[in-house]
Amino acid sequence: MAIAEMPYAHIVFALCILNAKCAAANSVNFRAFPIELRMKQGDAYPSVVDIKECCLACSYNDTCTSVNFNKVSKVCEINTLKMKSLKFRVQPYSGWKLYEKLPCGIGYMSGKRCRHIQNLFQPGKVRTRQEAYDFCHSLGENLVALGNSQDRRDLEADAGLAGMNIDARIWLRYSVGSNCNCYRREFADTIMRDCNLHAAIVCQRP
Repeated sequence: MAIAEMPYAHIVFALCILNAKCAAANSVNFRAFPIELRMKQGDAYPSVVDIKECCLACSYNDTCTSVNFNKVSKVCEINTLKMKSLKFRVQPYSGWKLYEKLPCGIGYMSGKRCRHIQNLFQPGKVRTRQEAYDFCHSLGENLVALGNSQDRRDLEADAGLAGMNIDARIWLRYSVGSNCNCYRREFADTIMRDCNLHAAIVCQRP
């Protein structure tokens, strides 16, 4: 299976095989998102012929968070941005694949989990719990689960880094019937509310 077609999997490139200058122990991991995506404002990188070289270029740039790669045109774009709660940065884009530098290049990782936070394909939009669930699963991820107080502190820190409004509600994984759990930033607590109401989306990598 071609690298650009590998869903969910972590893609590990042995950089020493590609470039004699790299140290023997040096390797950088990238994860391909399962659907076709593109990070906005990527800078085109010249003279790249495949995804390995594209990720290699990113690995040598400390500010690089991910790469966009078009498997038809062979265009490589180097990204230095992260996802933001109030920005529309990652979008579905035919022919493009988005590869994130691990452990959490375009997301936030205040604790043990990488989380991706942004508007869902439209500026200023929040979504129902089902729409949030579907979006996260399209990325190969899930809604956030809060198991203890540390999980709450980590979520709060990630939401703050992503620029989320203090009065935001965030859909969580737990639900009972038509009622779904959500986190309230301003009160640092959780409540059950109608799943058809709108709240912000935070996706968490398994």
